Amino acid sequence: MKVMHRPDDVVFDSRPYDMDLFVDHSDEEIVNVSIFFKTDAMTHFIEHHLTKTRARYRFRFNPAITPAESITYFFVVTLNDGSVHAAPLNKNGYIDVVERKLVDPVEYFKRRLASRR
Repeated sequence: MKVMHRPDDVVFDSRPYDMDLFVDHSDEEIVNVSIFFKTDAMTHFIEHHLTKTRARYRFRFNPAITPAESITYFFVVTLNDGSVHAAPLNKNGYIDVVERKLVDPVEYFKRRLASRR
């Protein structure tokens, strides 16, 4: 796998959420790495160019700055040879956008505690 992203299962509405992408291509091969994201309040995806930090490309979504009830996103990597890679992909090789509802952490942990009883 040349491009990998593993989304978190839970995204809290009161904390920044880091979305990390790992790319197994040399820096010389990469032209651009972007995340396309939108919230429930947006009608179109917004492209944000990413830079490499500590062997990963990271986008930090902060609900305090961009209030939302849900976020949808995917990554795109463009290489010098003209090829384009995306993440995450489904089993057929098509982009499988990540959709996460932002959850109140207090309610989330109350539900988890109740389910253990």
